[in-house]
Amino acid sequence: MTNASFKKKYQTALRNLKQEAAKREALEKNLEKSKRHYTELLKQSRELQEQLRYLSRQILLAQED
Repeated sequence: MTNASFKKKYQTALRNLKQEAAKREALEKNLEKSKRHYTELLKQSRELQEQLRYLSRQILLAQED
């Protein structure tokens, strides 16, 4: 292998590696964004569940009166 062909293959490999690293970074950012989104949805779900329990208790208490 000549020095020129080795250099070309090295540059190609390095470029591919950089592209893969950029793709991975973008995927990691999207994954983190998704994680925050679903964490927030879960939090909202729990809050709504608590509100529903409270309202259900209020209805039961009103029916007992």
